[in-house]
Amino acid sequence: MPMPMASARAEVFVGSQTFLDAGVPIGVLLDGVLAAFREAGEEWGIDAQLICTAQRHRAESTAMELLDLIEPWREQVIGIGMGSAERGNPPSKFARFFARRSAAATGLRFTPARTPPPRTSSKRWSSVWTASTTV
Repeated sequence: MPMPMASARAEVFVGSQTFLDAGVPIGVLLDGVLAAFREAGEEWGIDAQLICTAQRHRAESTAMELLDLIEPWREQVIGIGMGSAERGNPPSKFARFFARRSAAATGLRFTPARTPPPRTSSKRWSSVWTASTTV
């Protein structure tokens, strides 16, 4: 029997694009992850939430496709993250992606997988970082 906890929360980043490359359909992936989250809640009292990540080393068009693919799970996805190396893949590479996500972001947040930007960062990236840390 699990030991009772006062509270436990996990915000889990899932790199969906990697699974899609391996031939795992988005529905199988997200439904499976969400089922595991429900089970963790029922059995262990863990509140788990899903953050889907777009990978910076890929083309912006693949990030846009990811937004379309996860749309049916919109209510269960709490954020859109960015993963992979930023060097050579600056935020400006994803300007249309950020704009589209921001326009439809009711309830969602960006969660960049990096440390806060230096003071010399672009205004656009600072806005994304601020949105992710204030929600």
